[in-house]
Amino acid sequence: MLIKIFRSRDGQLALFWRLGCYLFLFLVIDVGAQIVRGLLASADAPSLAAELACAAISIPGILGLTYLFRTRRDKRSWRGMSLADLRKRWIEFASGGLWVFILMPAPLLYLALAVGQLRFVGTEAVDSGWTAGVEFALAGWVGAFGIGFIEELAFRGYVFQNLGERHPIWLAALVTGILFGLFHFFGGLSVARILDMAAFSTVFVVLRICTGSLWAAIGLHTTFNWVYTSLLGFSSGEGGYAHALLHFETPIGSEAAAPVNSWLGDISSIVPNLIAFGVVILALSVWKWGKKQPINWGTRLDGNGNPLLPSEMHAGGQTWGAGESSGSDGGT
Repeated sequence: MLIKIFRSRDGQLALFWRLGCYLFLFLVIDVGAQIVRGLLASADAPSLAAELACAAISIPGILGLTYLFRTRRDKRSWRGMSLADLRKRWIEFASGGLWVFILMPAPLLYLALAVGQLRFVGTEAVDSGWTAGVEFALAGWVGAFGIGFIEELAFRGYVFQNLGERHPIWLAALVTGILFGLFHFFGGLSVARILDMAAFSTVFVVLRICTGSLWAAIGLHTTFNWVYTSLLGFSSGEGGYAHALLHFETPIGSEAAAPVNSWLGDISSIVPNLIAFGVVILALSVWKWGKKQPINWGTRLDGNGNPLLPSEMHAGGQTWGAGESSGSDGGT
């Protein structure tokens, strides 16, 4: 009886436990890389060196972990990770970053400045010098790329692909988003935060489906993190801009002077985020519909990461039941 809990019908470790083991090892590698970065930072190493060391551990570590699980444990094609050669998909990576100008969201930043909720007070280049300012910006980008790469490969790559091969895309996207939200527990777990992360995860899922690769999602994830950690710095008037290039301050008494705060809130709060995420998802969906390739949320993914056509759902001897499927590219 216990064997049925841990093993699938083909003798492999059941999907639930494979994903659990994978995410646990992902966390171990990621935490280990963060510890190394912290040690270097405490030893007064340059911030860029600390971020490079962290990325040098986390990126190869997660890449190797994912490859072993996908090809050895799952016995499935690596193409299902949708991680093509960056030299051939660099335009997708670059264009993915441009979506951040919708997701920031810039209009709310301008509105907050106009009503007095925020005030521009300076730059890191002035406070720390141009050399240090550039170093902080580069270090921030390296750190943002490292996080963007490993999280996209793990969640919109490995987790979403494995779930999507067995369940409808909408369900795979929902579970992936919830897991993604739970993995950001350091910010405090709440229903609102999980919903925020799940919505953001859906944007990445749609980008992967629309482009057929992870690179657009990695580009967006990287740029989004960099903007909020290394470009825009916010403070309540006591400093602490985390070396961001542009410094913004919330003036004392701005809440009483600006009633718009009652509905605007923090420019990175869940309400504007959900609106921005919805706009991006809708825009991408309309784009696919215009190409006569609408996203079919009720279908599944094949072993190469592509959505199955309705006629392919049960073709080739594929079955869908008991949480597992079998296909021509190897059972799981």
